[in-house]
Amino acid sequence: MWERKLIEQSNTPVKAPTPLNVSEKMNW
Repeated sequence: MWERKLIEQSNTPVKAPTPLNVSEKMNW
């Protein structure tokens, strides 16, 4: 669920768990 929000907020196609993804996830 949070992945969808992350993609919408980041506006970037995220398919695999990347360090940036984790960083943003921690921010939220």
